[in-house]
Amino acid sequence: MNTDVAEKYDLVKDFGDTKTKFIPKILPNIITNEENIETICLKFSSLCRVINMLYFYPAISQSSLFGEGIGAGTKTVAIFNKIKAFFYLGELDNKRIIMELGYIVGLFLVITKMLTAIILNFIVILSVLAFLFNQLITANQIYILSLIPILAAALHINLNSIKINNKIFYLLIFVVLFATVKFHLRFNENKKFMELNNMDLKLAIKVDNFDKSLKGLKWITPNNPNPDKEIQKLIKIKKIILSDDTKKIIITDYQIFPAILKLKNIAPNKWFDSMSVPKRNNKYFDDYKKFFIESLRSQKIETIFFFNEKEIYLKNIFTKECLNKDKINENLSKIYIKRCLD
Repeated sequence: MNTDVAEKYDLVKDFGDTKTKFIPKILPNIITNEENIETICLKFSSLCRVINMLYFYPAISQSSLFGEGIGAGTKTVAIFNKIKAFFYLGELDNKRIIMELGYIVGLFLVITKMLTAIILNFIVILSVLAFLFNQLITANQIYILSLIPILAAALHINLNSIKINNKIFYLLIFVVLFATVKFHLRFNENKKFMELNNMDLKLAIKVDNFDKSLKGLKWITPNNPNPDKEIQKLIKIKKIILSDDTKKIIITDYQIFPAILKLKNIAPNKWFDSMSVPKRNNKYFDDYKKFFIESLRSQKIETIFFFNEKEIYLKNIFTKECLNKDKINENLSKIYIKRCLD
């Protein structure tokens, strides 16, 4: 806890009787127009201490070119004990640095550590905003909760620099521990992801009969309340695709198919949905169409297998003649696309 006497601050000595107009406007219920800098510092000593550290002009006017030497007028080992903390705002007395090292070297170090602290905090804030923006515009899982420990660490560094009450740090530790345990149980143990949030995981079934590589795993998806029926459907589709000996790709949300079929060719997109495939009126559509066709051409793809609900994403890329599909069953169709790529 800060035990400094506000009256001893250079800020108070120089501006103690000055009344401010903007502070009462910011804190109208806490500070009145009649209060001066000294009374404000008595109320908010920790905040005033930080501002006083930044107010190092008196030290510049009192110091010499090369300073009085490390330890002059202070404890001899003070700088050496804290030299590693040069780049943390408030860890060292700015005025002491300037007085001991001079107004050239000392001022350079003070400004450098201040700018470093500001830049690092600015990077943290921008990173958090970028993660939040990414979370809002994508269909990813909720991962921004992982920012809690990072933000707590950044807040700890900043609060530690102003010698704040240690109880605040205990609160930070509690918040991080609570968040870690809560989200471990929610996501790791109970699998409360976006897609499975309302699913009854007890309905999941073993899928050894689908593929031996899935032995020991259980299967359930959010789009099918009957996993056993779904697996039987996928087994049939697997056999159909395996019986085809052309160079092929599969367009489906079942991302496991290329792996269990050991396909060497891949679809241009991982996902085929409204966020991954641009619409025809999108300014990037022509570039996407060119990329899609070139990807198939470079892999010498002959056949496209697709789950029927994905056909809509092919209609804007290929002509009707190219989309002359062969409907295999209610779930699966295929297009012999080689003639449209030559």
